[in-house]
Amino acid sequence: MEAITTAIHYHLGRLLGINGLSNDFATMLGFIGEIDQLGPQIAWSRNSFVEEYTQKMDLDLTSAFGTLLRENPTPAFNPTILGPSPIQVTLPPIGVPLLPITMREGEITIASSVPGLNRLLEMGEFHLLNRFWGVPRINTVWCEPAQLRDVIRSLGVQCSVEVATIEAPVGIKNGRLPWIDLDSIPPERQDQSVVQPCASTEVQRCPCLLRQTDPDIGGFKAVGSASKSRG
Repeated sequence: MEAITTAIHYHLGRLLGINGLSNDFATMLGFIGEIDQLGPQIAWSRNSFVEEYTQKMDLDLTSAFGTLLRENPTPAFNPTILGPSPIQVTLPPIGVPLLPITMREGEITIASSVPGLNRLLEMGEFHLLNRFWGVPRINTVWCEPAQLRDVIRSLGVQCSVEVATIEAPVGIKNGRLPWIDLDSIPPERQDQSVVQPCASTEVQRCPCLLRQTDPDIGGFKAVGSASKSRG
């Protein structure tokens, strides 16, 4: 799955304006090499590339993510409000954490700190993730890197090299509107799920929250709002 790690960081490099002729490109390659050597579970506990790059360049992290998310719209979600998982959570063995947060038949929604990951999921090398989870549809929401680390640490997630299916599932349709089971979120925390705290006014309210009640839209009722949050 090394190709997935590389594709994600090349994607982040393009978003940050890093090209192959710059010293920053060598820094990015060095970061990829470091997380590969660390192993996934240790790599998940360290700062993401965007965090380290913004710190090196003395940039404001919130503003940087706000810009990246405006240019690469991705529904934002706060994963720390999720209740405990009834099963062991397993992540693919790559240095970038891709956390499954909800699943229904044939579909899984993952949380990551990579703006625009939904578009990458359509690429052929990412179809290995469909084999890993054994589903034809993978969708994604964006979350703060620090929040993602907190959830991974609290859940005690495991890394697995085993894939659920030998061949990619038929009819892969990744990167569509994500679905989140609100029943997995304690009622008193559901209002916190639709706005990403990190980026405040820069991030759209999450349009992806669905509840299993309304037959008019595939048996699920939309709960979120697509309007921009304004402080």
